[in-house]
Amino acid sequence: MPQTLSVRAYEAGLGGDHALVGLGPEDAAEQCITLPARRREAFATDDPNLLSLRLEVQDDAVGSVAEGRWCASIFLAQAATGDSGLSAPQLYQAAACYAAEHDLMWHVWGLVGGIGRSPEKARQVADPDVRRRIIPLIRQARDLDEEAANHIAAAMRRA
Repeated sequence: MPQTLSVRAYEAGLGGDHALVGLGPEDAAEQCITLPARRREAFATDDPNLLSLRLEVQDDAVGSVAEGRWCASIFLAQAATGDSGLSAPQLYQAAACYAAEHDLMWHVWGLVGGIGRSPEKARQVADPDVRRRIIPLIRQARDLDEEAANHIAAAMRRA
């Protein structure tokens, strides 16, 4: 299964004290919402450099997922029209999942004030309410990623 945007990686880059990456963001999402006090305090800063760094991590992760899933959706839709021997309906369904995941990343950007970087957007990333609203979007993206992978696997089994 492809690696998805991980709440663990998101948390680690946004003030965590160790790097966590990989699949399975559900448990980490709960940890982000209920961070121990010392980790919540890591977000309580007015240091513009630290806030900017946190925004960069979030922006890079969201941008990578958005671009990758958009490209995957185009590739799979084109593959479905070809003579690959793979199940076209399954490929179209996977493409739709990836396109929807791409759209979710735009919603994440919207929660911090849009695409791009600025001091105002960096302060939004530090807002616990904004982070709480981002977590369900990451979960939805993870679910779509898993669904897309299942469609691709089904398309390959039918080949």
